[in-house]
Parts: sequence; structure tokens; C-alpha cells
Amino acid sequence: MADYFVQVRKNKNYVPSREKIKHVNEILTLMSVLTQNEKFEEAQLPLPKNEGGINMYDAFAQIETKGFNAGILKGKAEEINIGRSEGIALGENKILSLFSSLISDNRKDDIERATKDRVYLQKLMDEYQK
Repeated sequence: MADYFVQVRKNKNYVPSREKIKHVNEILTLMSVLTQNEKFEEAQLPLPKNEGGINMYDAFAQIETKGFNAGILKGKAEEINIGRSEGIALGENKILSLFSSLISDNRKDDIERATKDRVYLQKLMDEYQK
């Protein structure tokens, strides 16, 4: 752990050691407390319980992979929300354009019917499709 603080102080960067450590999660928790950065504690992983332990390089590689995968999932969720919002806006614009055309054609009764009958709404949209 001292290696982490020395490297960060001198180089502003940390290159994890390949020396085996038996209690990686405990070290991550301690680093979280000492650095006041909860990211270390959030990185707790189910690490292999072999006799030789795991080195910080491999632990950080697992943490990085975990973060990368979480970022991918978050990006996909945001993309779905953006697509949904754009789809809703596109649908609203089509209906507003249809209603505007129906008003211009003095077909106000068709607007009222379309608000109550989705099949009829679709028929009108097909009819006025540009």
C-alpha cells in the first residue's frame, strides 16, 4: 500500500505491483479510507482464494474490467432512453402534422374520432403520409 502512495505522490500515477497479496479487499478498503475515495471500496471483487493470493496488477485489471462492463451497460441504457425520447417526439410530430392537415381540410370530426380509435388514426396517418 505504501507503494501506491509513493507512486501517486511522485508520478501522479499508479502502476500496480505484481507481488502477491493475500488480503486484497482489505487493502482496497483501507485505501478507500486513507484516500477518502470510495471507489476503492466499491471495487470489492470476489477474488480467487488460492494460497498464493493475488497481485494488485491482476486485482486492478479485474476492477477495470468490472468498471468497463458497468460503463457499457450504462451507455446502452442511456442510448435506449434517448432513442425512446426521439421516437416519442417523432410520433408526436407526425400526429400534430396530421391534425394540422385535417384542420386545413375541414375534417375536425376525423380528429375527434382519431383520438378515440387507434385503427382509424392509423388509417388517417396512412392517407396523409407524405
